[in-house]
Amino acid sequence: MSTCAPPSCQRGRRRRSSGTRRPHTAHRALGCSGYSRSDFVVADGDQVWWLETNTLPGLSATGNMATMAAADGIGYDALITFILSTALTPHGYRP
Repeated sequence: MSTCAPPSCQRGRRRRSSGTRRPHTAHRALGCSGYSRSDFVVADGDQVWWLETNTLPGLSATGNMATMAAADGIGYDALITFILSTALTPHGYRP
């Protein structure tokens, strides 16, 4: 699984591979704003299959979004603060 994470972790963007750019592509193509979680499967031969994009994944401190953000160096409070801040922008966060 991967996610459209907040831009507060700019250093993470520099190290992302094309495989982790796919969720951003799905997010934009579907016209999502705010945050989303996209699920992929990587098959033999590194073939990537997009399964779904969840536009309202859970936000508990121990849930998928928090776990994925933490893996990119983004704390739970920063994640929630960022998501709330996008609600005040005209079109929300669009990676």
